[in-house]
Amino acid sequence: MVRQSLDMAIARVAEDEYHRLTTSKSPRERLNRVTKALESMGGLQKGTEPTYNEWDALFYLTWYQPRQINLGLAIMRRFFSSNSLHVIDVGCGAFAVRIASAIAVAKKHSRHADINVTVQGIDRSKHMRRIGKVMWSAFESIVDKKPQLSGLSHTCDAMTKSCGSYDSKDSYYLSSGAHTRVSSLHAKCWLMAVHAVYESNKHDLKSSLADIRKRSAPELVVVTSHSSKSDEARFAAGEEFEEIPMELPWSGNLSKTTEWRRDLIDRLPKPSPEIVRNYLEPPVQWNPPKNDAVILFRKDGY
Repeated sequence: MVRQSLDMAIARVAEDEYHRLTTSKSPRERLNRVTKALESMGGLQKGTEPTYNEWDALFYLTWYQPRQINLGLAIMRRFFSSNSLHVIDVGCGAFAVRIASAIAVAKKHSRHADINVTVQGIDRSKHMRRIGKVMWSAFESIVDKKPQLSGLSHTCDAMTKSCGSYDSKDSYYLSSGAHTRVSSLHAKCWLMAVHAVYESNKHDLKSSLADIRKRSAPELVVVTSHSSKSDEARFAAGEEFEEIPMELPWSGNLSKTTEWRRDLIDRLPKPSPEIVRNYLEPPVQWNPPKNDAVILFRKDGY
């Protein structure tokens, strides 16, 4: 039920965002924009950091976001043990960690529990942060209408109130030379960077992670990457980190998101570049083949 709700939310947000972005565009302009975004997403597989503009954000949501939620959920299930937690999510993207946290907390506690879990997002792309907010709202709205998910609805509502705006003055958006501001902490703190490391940002990220660790003294630090980028992740994480195996809890396809992507092929003008069909036709999966991740963690603070 939770996976179906997420799938529905992603497909709904994708359609709304696509409509917003294409209202004043000609068919050929739409094709050009989609093609460039898919090329940008293809670079992710090679370790190239996208520009993360609003078109990149749309196709990130409909391709990589499900596996990031799945990875975030695996981490939460492995380490989360209380209902009092503040997560500093570096490279928060489209709020995968926030969504995974809500699901993990709801699974652990009843809908009457006093939830004190916040996720502070840090990301330099305003477009990723924007689509994350829209995605969170859509997911919360869908869950709220399902009586079977009343516990998750309660958790989402509590986290919405406690997390507040990701554009608040207490948030720090990763950029070279920027000053780090971290909210006052009244709970155990984790520092997470889920698939946020690229060759192009690893030096900035290393400095930022070290700075935040000094300021917040997190109980747990988790840095993840695709195995092909493990060297960059180790560099950014720093010394004395352990690597752990992680089994992702969810598998299978996202039927509605897959349907939306395949339908988009038919809506675009022909002939379309080969990349359009190659990237839009395969099923979107929670845990696609070769989605192997390196998880580095350190416990007991800095």
